[in-house]
Amino acid sequence: MPLETLFLSDDSSLSFVGPSLDEGPLPALFYFALSARDSLSLGPINHIVSLLSLYPLRIFSLDLPGHAPGDDPRDGMDHWANLLQRGEEFISAFSSRVEKALNFLFHRRCLIEGKVGVGGLSRGAFLAVHLGARLSLLNPILCFAPLTKLDQTPSMTHRGVVQEALKLNLENLPSSLLSQTLRLYIGNRDTLVGTMNCFHFFHALVETKFHAGHRSPEVEMILFPSVGNQGHGTPKSIFEEGAAWMATQLGCCV
Repeated sequence: MPLETLFLSDDSSLSFVGPSLDEGPLPALFYFALSARDSLSLGPINHIVSLLSLYPLRIFSLDLPGHAPGDDPRDGMDHWANLLQRGEEFISAFSSRVEKALNFLFHRRCLIEGKVGVGGLSRGAFLAVHLGARLSLLNPILCFAPLTKLDQTPSMTHRGVVQEALKLNLENLPSSLLSQTLRLYIGNRDTLVGTMNCFHFFHALVETKFHAGHRSPEVEMILFPSVGNQGHGTPKSIFEEGAAWMATQLGCCV
């Protein structure tokens, strides 16, 4: 899969795989895991990208905060904690970068309104949900092994920013996700991000949607037998299921 990078400004770039932008508007997925390049090209985190590349759509990505090329992704959460220590609203800044990319692509007539999804893996899923809450045109939202409680990560404790991180937990977002369709996948014993943490977010979102008048809230949480370190892995079969769901949501067929 050839990867292309577009430079939107001196400090912002956008990478994608799929048909050339010259081919006009197509459905799209914004997908996040680590850096843009790794999200789109590094296995196994890019399994969904490989699968969706069979469909007539484009998959876009940007570097997560603290995950530029050359950065060690193991230091990524420490970077987020340092940003919170300095009082920097890194999620707002990241959302602005994504919004700039969306505006660029709409101006180029590369997107179809109503057919732009967002998804992510682990910390990328955490940011994908925040993006969906801030940018309503990003719908549906697909999450694999999502981080939901930022305050419980060791980096936040070590840097003394638990209270700041607590405000960013996904359970604070349900009222901003009333119009979004979500699917969450997680192992049945994920001890890294917490299966129960994911359920608490799922339950809060379902209840909020129901009490807002959604009698059949479009939110799913799908469990599978945990694999990998701390049960945090995602098997290829789950990526396949998620890819098929996203393709259907975006109205794509092979």
